[in-house]
Amino acid sequence: MVYGSVESLTGNATWFVKSTDGGATFQKLPVSLTVNIDAEGIGFVNDSIGFIDGYGIAMYKTVDGGNSWSVVQPNNRTNRFFVLPSGIAYASGSTVGSINPEQQEFQLKLIHIKMLTKC
Repeated sequence: MVYGSVESLTGNATWFVKSTDGGATFQKLPVSLTVNIDAEGIGFVNDSIGFIDGYGIAMYKTVDGGNSWSVVQPNNRTNRFFVLPSGIAYASGSTVGSINPEQQEFQLKLIHIKMLTKC
């Protein structure tokens, strides 16, 4: 499967794209038809469980391959997902966290980090 987030600067909807043929064709599917989360990142730990987030409202999770989504973390601002072959995933943005597919609830546990800058 191939997935992509679709960022929209206007309107009140959030979409993603999904390919089941290696990227030859894509299907555009809704995350929310009423909320624009300014989607910037999407990540799936397997064909069923995935997360989408951006610079906005909340992180959403699906457990059915993207057919339905629910809010799991409000005001997260996560924009990158990296999934290891083992299925463990890392998410980053204003915070860093990990997703372990072996947990029953598949919740993202955030690890708050302090960014250091050199003057």
